[in-house]
Amino acid sequence: MKIRLFTAPWEYGGEETSNIYPLGISYLGAVLEKNGHDAFAYNLSNNSWQQVEERITKIIKEEKPDVIGVSVLSNNRISSLKILELAKKINPKIITLAGGIHTSFMFEQMLKNYPQIDYVVRGEAEETIIELLNAIKNNKKFNSLKQIKGIAFKDKGEIIATPPRARITNLDSIPMMKHEYYKDQIKKYGIAYIITSRGCPFNCTFCPSSAYWGRISYRRSAENIFQEINYLVKNFPYLKRICIADDEFIIDNKRVIDLCKMIIDRGLKIEWECIGRVTSVTEELIKWMKKANCASISFGIESGSQRILNDVRKHVKLEQIIKAYDICAKNKLKAGVMLITGLPGEDKNSVSDTIKLLKRIKNVGEPGILQLYPGTDVYRIAKEKKLLNDDYWLTNKPIPLYICEHSKMQLWWWSFKVGLVGHIFASKERVMHHLEGGLQNFIYRKIISQMKPAKAKVILRKYILRI
Repeated sequence: MKIRLFTAPWEYGGEETSNIYPLGISYLGAVLEKNGHDAFAYNLSNNSWQQVEERITKIIKEEKPDVIGVSVLSNNRISSLKILELAKKINPKIITLAGGIHTSFMFEQMLKNYPQIDYVVRGEAEETIIELLNAIKNNKKFNSLKQIKGIAFKDKGEIIATPPRARITNLDSIPMMKHEYYKDQIKKYGIAYIITSRGCPFNCTFCPSSAYWGRISYRRSAENIFQEINYLVKNFPYLKRICIADDEFIIDNKRVIDLCKMIIDRGLKIEWECIGRVTSVTEELIKWMKKANCASISFGIESGSQRILNDVRKHVKLEQIIKAYDICAKNKLKAGVMLITGLPGEDKNSVSDTIKLLKRIKNVGEPGILQLYPGTDVYRIAKEKKLLNDDYWLTNKPIPLYICEHSKMQLWWWSFKVGLVGHIFASKERVMHHLEGGLQNFIYRKIISQMKPAKAKVILRKYILRI
């Protein structure tokens, strides 16, 4: 069969500028090709809706796919559904699939309200989509579809959800994702993305990862990761950096050190960066990462208040945070700081604690305001406090902010204040490359550049149109 997969732009009607490309549909494309299908994945996340409409129309009319699929995130749910609606309008016989994290949590709502969806794929899709396409191709009936785990669909107005599919435990068995789908984007930015694990064993109240994957992390082997890095270096000569997009890359020190040794021993000269937890940091690990051309690592700190960290089940001590940043600084490995303003219980004292921590680690944190995603504890809390209900996702509003305790302007001010003070006291040697430029650059990005008409429109949507 001929299958075309799409990632739609965030917040329907707007444009995003990003070098990130979708990994999930890239894996699906590789799996589909391995199983004899004609597949291609398109990244439309940086396009305006007018561009998306023109592109989809051309693809449906000229390539005539049998099936199209969209990866639906909470951020791009409206444009994703518009793509399926447009495809059905052009070709009513086309089969439409919806997958992704938002779909997995909200599949009943989506099937009930959006007739343009034929089938929902819940959870990991590599095995499910092959079974589903085989059933569609062979015109198998209702009872056969019910045997396919991990899907949902409507039959005579009734929503049928099959049992969930077991997680794929051997990630090395999955074909390498098709980076070629995004070769123009890789060439433009000089950056490629890989993912080496799925899931996070921790259970933070604000993060949908553990709710989606379950609190189990499955990881690719060091050799398997090296093969992909080596492939990228050899096949994309303009590549400058590889970003490892795992929720927590360094949890298995031995695996990471083994990978570093392969990179060194086999002479690969490529910079890379990753995300990790401070609790996984050791002196030995950071030394090997630096030797293997790791340019930076980012840590999800979230807050400098031990009370807040405890409340969100971060399972991190402030002493561990300080130690991790000191080890990175000692080994001249830049370390990013990821923070959130507005976690439950946030107040002026916890904000002050965050500022104190930034002063101590001499680094920059520019917090985002806490957003609410289905499946998380904070989303449940927001519903209990009547801030919103599930019908919110039927609107075209952006991701809601957690404003049960403080106003949007108060949260914005705290976020700005933390970022401002962080820049004042930061050590240049510790700051991540994308935040270089110091205080002057921060003021420009946060205030002056926001006054431009295009930026003002985005700000309006984020802070006025949100609930």
